[in-house]
Amino acid sequence: MVGNEQDLHFKSIFSCGRKCKLIGDSLRTDHVGFGMILGPDGKKFKTRSGDTVILKGLLDEAKTRARARIEERVKSEEGTHLTEEEFETSSEVLGISSVKY
Repeated sequence: MVGNEQDLHFKSIFSCGRKCKLIGDSLRTDHVGFGMILGPDGKKFKTRSGDTVILKGLLDEAKTRARARIEERVKSEEGTHLTEEEFETSSEVLGISSVKY
């Protein structure tokens, strides 16, 4: 998974791989492109610079933020109680889903 601007590069690599018989019919090769991801400074992330966000860190942050929101909601709704396991499960599902969205 890399940005859309790399599409031609991957088409070329996959084509060469098939012509050299390094990639056969039984192996599916796809470029999963996406739009540009910008940092807080508004500039494009560059993986070679080492300044990009690691997925695990992003998912952990999403889970932490989701948990904080769930805790806020539970505190504001009298009579609502969640076990620690329910907090963990809900935080993980909501956090990861928000990243997917």
